[in-house]
Amino acid sequence: MIFVFAFPILSYSQYSNYYMVDVKQDIKVEGKITVNEKIETIDYGALALAEARKEKNALERKIYKDDFQKQNAIEIANNPLKAYDYGEDIIWDVDAAYNVAEGQRKIAKSFGFNYFYAKHKRPNSALYALYNGGWSYVNESNEGVTTILTLSIPQHILTKTETTDMKKKDRQATIENWNKLWGNTEYYLKNYFDLTLGIKNAGTKDEYYLHKVEIKRANVAGSDGFVLTRCKETNYERIIEDFYISLTIDGFYKTSSVTYKGDRDAIDFKELESRKAYLGALNRKLISTVSLYNYKLNND
Repeated sequence: MIFVFAFPILSYSQYSNYYMVDVKQDIKVEGKITVNEKIETIDYGALALAEARKEKNALERKIYKDDFQKQNAIEIANNPLKAYDYGEDIIWDVDAAYNVAEGQRKIAKSFGFNYFYAKHKRPNSALYALYNGGWSYVNESNEGVTTILTLSIPQHILTKTETTDMKKKDRQATIENWNKLWGNTEYYLKNYFDLTLGIKNAGTKDEYYLHKVEIKRANVAGSDGFVLTRCKETNYERIIEDFYISLTIDGFYKTSSVTYKGDRDAIDFKELESRKAYLGALNRKLISTVSLYNYKLNND
């Protein structure tokens, strides 16, 4: 299931017209994008292949400590999924013993647990570097596209809310509201997010133009969910945001995100789409394989 919203820019000509598809352009855009009653498609395979060639050339010019490391890097450049295969398992264990100290108890409690073990795959450094600590990673292309991958630990919102310090009536109202949403991720995205296209926050420092919105099915930390894609443009940057989310029927809130962005004066949306096409399969696998195990809920 794919929902796509896009239309030509009419009043704000200072913004990009990339998503105003013209059949005379050599751009193909995926999905069903209706523009002036014509439907076109973006060739993501061609975009990804071009990115792979550029990445391979860039990595070949780097200095490596040995031939094995260089060979791995080139293999990853040709097939980004290899960054998962050659990655490292990262485990965060806030277990019963670790949880004795008050500070650590608060960490587990903030996610809705008494204790938990969480795991993700850290991608190989040939493609992603650590970013701001935690479970976030960054990739910088030679052309100036920045990709930020943020993996998140699943939370159990019901028990997190039940044990929070808010007033009883507010807590109950919050729980009742969430109870309507568990298992209804698509409804949540369509009713709690701004999906209307056009200019936002006009005349303020936060002004941006929302060019395109798309919703697709996705696997999020092992659960069925969706990814909401928003293509937008500020006075300084062009950005594609992928927000992955699953609200499971048993009360888990699972999210992760990927942001592709570049300077508005140097990067166009085609370059962002190319980077997304190149790294997309890897990012989806990293997000789908985040796992939570050996946990105890706050109310167990």
